[in-house]
Amino acid sequence: MELWIGKDAVFSNWVVLLITVYLYLMGMRQSVFMARSSAGLYRQDRWFAIGEAVINLVLSLIFIQFWGVIGIVAANIISLLAVPFWTQPRIVYRHVLNARCAATTCSTPSMRASRWFPAQLPALSAPCFP
Repeated sequence: MELWIGKDAVFSNWVVLLITVYLYLMGMRQSVFMARSSAGLYRQDRWFAIGEAVINLVLSLIFIQFWGVIGIVAANIISLLAVPFWTQPRIVYRHVLNARCAATTCSTPSMRASRWFPAQLPALSAPCFP
């Protein structure tokens, strides 16, 4: 690759490794994403997307100062693992399969945060128009 675009434009092995990990994690989420989309469970997931975006933006702005592109990809991975990687399967399990999580699967910090975060924003969950 460096032959035609130059040595300065080639990503390091760490960037390629982190992008590969990110794509792998996104691929693992596809079955849950398809089940959630097929069931039309968009409303239950609305605040988690905002939480993920805030985490991603804050971490990206912090990490880019220290690690550059590696920091941005790492922030994407962290925000992916912090919010939707745990909350979307829980939503599908509860609303599509009509089952509750077992005590061991819902006791992780991410699961506790998934129950706490929407409760902190009651005014924003009201409809915009009466």
